[in-house]
Amino acid sequence: MIEQEDSFAEDLYNMILGGLLALSSAQNAGLVSYSPGSESIFLGKWLKLAKKQHRFPKSISTEIDNFLISYAKKGRSAGLSTIFSQICTEYQICKIRLQEFDQSPKQRFNTAMEILGNKDWIVHLPVDHDFEAKGAYKPNAPKEIFMTKWDWLEMFDEDDNVAKPVSLFVAGSAQEVIDCLYVHGFILVTIDQDKGIHHHFKIYPKNIYKGVVTIPSQFKD
Repeated sequence: MIEQEDSFAEDLYNMILGGLLALSSAQNAGLVSYSPGSESIFLGKWLKLAKKQHRFPKSISTEIDNFLISYAKKGRSAGLSTIFSQICTEYQICKIRLQEFDQSPKQRFNTAMEILGNKDWIVHLPVDHDFEAKGAYKPNAPKEIFMTKWDWLEMFDEDDNVAKPVSLFVAGSAQEVIDCLYVHGFILVTIDQDKGIHHHFKIYPKNIYKGVVTIPSQFKD
């Protein structure tokens, strides 16, 4: 199943990369402007030609059709270049699934929390709070990381692997936490932000996630 997902992701990435390279080449030649509308028109036409010429595997035919449906409905407002760039970045981030680490996920997670603790982050694993009696926990420090007992106590299995999707909450600027956990092999998925009080992320077993991934600093322009 994972091999099929990786194959699909690689096929999609190759198509996306091909479109972005074609767009960049046309822009460097002065044939397409750098406005989002012009970029969408170019990529829409490029997708139509790619489909007509059967350039890409059938595994991503549905994705190509969805892009074309969006382009047919929205035209220059389809935002295709933005979507292509987001997918390209996400694929690069997800390559961490293939990276081999000497330590187990539990050891790496604990190391990341220790590093963040040494950078003035207050880390509660888990937070000591009666949610039923007191309601939602309100962070007190400007830089705080916490998990509930339900998530923390069942986060890892007997082999120290992540056993289930778990929630991680971050109060303050979360980028440092995102970057530290990524370096240690964890992709964070954005769930929500509680009215500016804290960020809500999820960590998934083997980084097989659902939702929108956070972007580590190394992948930002």
